[in-house]
Amino acid sequence: MELLKYTAVPSPAQMDRRRTPRLTPTGEVHAEVFGTSARITITDVSHHGMKVQATAPFWPGTRHVIRVSAGHAAPIDLLATVVHCQRAVTDCGAPCFVVGWQFVPGTPGTDEAAMRLVDLVTGDGPSGLAS
Repeated sequence: MELLKYTAVPSPAQMDRRRTPRLTPTGEVHAEVFGTSARITITDVSHHGMKVQATAPFWPGTRHVIRVSAGHAAPIDLLATVVHCQRAVTDCGAPCFVVGWQFVPGTPGTDEAAMRLVDLVTGDGPSGLAS
C-alpha cells in the first residue's frame, strides 16, 4: 500500500468532457489492488472511475478489486475495469504506468461505494458536501 498526501483540486481540462469532475485526493490515502504486488497512487477520482500511477502494468479490459482507505474510516472495495494503461515517468524520473479505471456499473453497491470513495479521498461529507 502507498501512503499519499494530496490537495483536492478539480482538473478544468477534464471537467469539460467528463460526466462528473475528477478530483485530486486530499489527506492520507492508502490504495491496493487485490491479487497484485503493484503499488498504486491515486492521482484523481470521480464517481465513475479514477486514474492511478502504478509500479506495474494492468491490461485494458481486465477487472480488479481495488481497496482504498484513509484515516480511521472503513476501507472501501470497488470492482473496476482497466480502460487504459500507458508507460510514463514519475517526477523523480522513475518508470511507472498511468492506469485509468472505470468502476463497474450494475454491481451490487458500486454506486454507493463510489460516492463514499469520493467523499473519503476528498475529505467531503456525505453527498459531496464539505463537512
